[in-house]
Amino acid sequence: QGFGGSDSLYGLGAGIIAGDLLLALSEEVFFSSHMPELFSPAVLAKRNQFRRDVMIGQFFDIYVQAAEVTDVANAAYLVARYKSAKYSVEQPFLLGALLAGASHELCVALKRFAEPLGMAFQLVDDRLGVFGDSKLTGKPAGDDIHNGKKTLLLAETLRLSKPSQAEWILSRIGQGSMSASDISHIKDIMVASGALESLDKKIAEAITSATLASHEIAELAGLSHEDRELFADLITRLTNRQN
Repeated sequence: QGFGGSDSLYGLGAGIIAGDLLLALSEEVFFSSHMPELFSPAVLAKRNQFRRDVMIGQFFDIYVQAAEVTDVANAAYLVARYKSAKYSVEQPFLLGALLAGASHELCVALKRFAEPLGMAFQLVDDRLGVFGDSKLTGKPAGDDIHNGKKTLLLAETLRLSKPSQAEWILSRIGQGSMSASDISHIKDIMVASGALESLDKKIAEAITSATLASHEIAELAGLSHEDRELFADLITRLTNRQN
């Protein structure tokens, strides 16, 4: 538009301020219901933890993708845990439970439900980011590989593949010039090494943990059959999806 100065610095500064504005607006929205429960120490503590954890997760994601991270598995776990699992599933469940006056015992059971479900949700995302149908995901096939995302699927691949294969993957992953053939070869290694099977096993184990915890919640809260079905339906919708 003919402005003076650095366009990148202008965009970066405007982006940071936009994020700050959204954070302030989220405060406004949160307190606009005037629910007295919003001001209880437990709710305020959980809300603060919620916001802190997602910011930590966002930083981990930026750091991990930029740094030469040798321990891909640990780095990928931190990103999945804080950026997605906590933010998308665990923290909303616990904050909502506290707002509804849930007991400490019930909140503990809800955490045992939401924590593995949140991880399963992210692991399914990792799978779809490589093996998903681009027509359904809205992303190019193998997009996570092309973008060099350090996911738990990549970590499993590096752990289970031959040293020469792992070295080759690390030399290619995230390269802007990566060809369709390179992406296809990495996908083949993911399957042949057993990494994809290992990821699917982790997803299944997390679903089992969440399902067992949902039964405990149903007993603690005396849920009706219909309410129990809501938990089962949520597990299915978060883990059995194509986008």
